Amino acid sequence: MPSLQLFSEILVVGALLALGMQPLLRRLFPSFDLRALPASGPVLLMGIALIYALGIAGNRLSEAALAGWFEPGARYRAELAEWGREDPARRPTSWMNAELRVQERSARMAAWIERHRSYERILRGASLASALLLASMAAAHVLARRGERSYGAWHFVGGCALLALFLYAFASQDRLIRFRVSSYLMESVRIDGAPRP
Repeated sequence: MPSLQLFSEILVVGALLALGMQPLLRRLFPSFDLRALPASGPVLLMGIALIYALGIAGNRLSEAALAGWFEPGARYRAELAEWGREDPARRPTSWMNAELRVQERSARMAAWIERHRSYERILRGASLASALLLASMAAAHVLARRGERSYGAWHFVGGCALLALFLYAFASQDRLIRFRVSSYLMESVRIDGAPRP
């Protein structure tokens, strides 16, 4: 069920972003206690809707922020050109088109790509949540009064480690998807009879 999967992804990203903002929100609203809210249907529904909306916004923002950082590389651009050398009408113009072509040809590869794109979207959201956590901790640290307990150096080291881990995992996942799509299309070029250098 892709709709349930997408709903779950967005909720996970929204919850991660909400956790990332938690240090600043606790500093700005120290008297607010989430446990004091009644656990009734309307309050829960509003909470889920807020986290869902946060997940959608965070997914879009993280997609825009990381779009230029992980470009396909010279090898994949050369392969895009090679796929359409014999028949320019068959040449995918972008990686999105290459993925769509693979998904049209094979239901198994389509499921694999969708599953791994799902992982990638969650890792991208986790990267944004980690950056937001660092910014939130820094803002809470700046807003703290003298003598108040604040975040120490180890908190920031942990936040940086999470950010590095999630960014590395995201980049690794993106490379894996591009490699699999590239391998599948190169195999289809050989099967279809187009010469390969």
